[in-house]
Amino acid sequence: MAYLQHFLLQEHTVDLRNLAPRQCLFAFPGDKVIVQQPVYYPFFRVIEENGRRLVNNPLIYKDGKYIMDFDDLEEKVKDRRIKLMFLCNPHNPVGHVWTKAGWLNQLLEYLQAI
Repeated sequence: MAYLQHFLLQEHTVDLRNLAPRQCLFAFPGDKVIVQQPVYYPFFRVIEENGRRLVNNPLIYKDGKYIMDFDDLEEKVKDRRIKLMFLCNPHNPVGHVWTKAGWLNQLLEYLQAI
């Protein structure tokens, strides 16, 4: 059973001043937030400085590109303290663009199914 309750999708430049308060709407101190490393390093500070705990769902480098590790994600979202997932798109620093027709749609379908 999955417990991830919120998936924050923001498809434009991240302003960390806005990300911190949004995080606080969905996750309380001590709750966990998933990121997919390698990722924009200021995410770590926003999560940890607001009393949330960082959980890594690492991207897999395969055939010259990064892909999502759905098996690892499935295990991570079983944790009742996981409340939020940050998805960097376009992904910084790997440069991958998660498209609605591709990985984003697959991720949303996956999260709805578990």
